[in-house]
Amino acid sequence: MNRAYGILALVLGLVVGFRVVTLLMGQGDDKAMIQETLRQSLQASREGKSGSVLEALSNSLKVNDNEATGNFRQIANFIKNQKPDIEVSNQEPIVTGDEARITSPVKIHTSLPIVGDKTVTVKDVVMVFKRETGREYLVFPVKKWRLAEVQAPPMGLDTFGFE
Repeated sequence: MNRAYGILALVLGLVVGFRVVTLLMGQGDDKAMIQETLRQSLQASREGKSGSVLEALSNSLKVNDNEATGNFRQIANFIKNQKPDIEVSNQEPIVTGDEARITSPVKIHTSLPIVGDKTVTVKDVVMVFKRETGREYLVFPVKKWRLAEVQAPPMGLDTFGFE
């Protein structure tokens, strides 16, 4: 029995050690990390998992030059309740230092209480990601790419089917 525990401890030690080494050596290609962050947050949005979406947002998030940091609760509630299906056509970031930009049309499909199911396409949305420091296992510092700014053209009531 002690031998079985010893082997289990050795295997767990190797797995944890490998993970620590990979964390300390770097996490990979910046473009791939940004695309994975975007992919995970879009999937979480569809599933109504607001915590996973909020993890991808910077604490200093701005939308059209307005700080959105006070709206995180509203964002979380919208994701939980509406489970918006968001599609970003172009997911190829242009990375410059600690900042990356994606410019793309964005299609948003959701069910709104007044108008029902609605799909809206917003052209030329600019998403700015910034490299920030996060924590893995609450201990190890890791670089994370988070959405820090969104620039989108204004949408009027006609966007949602009203004249």
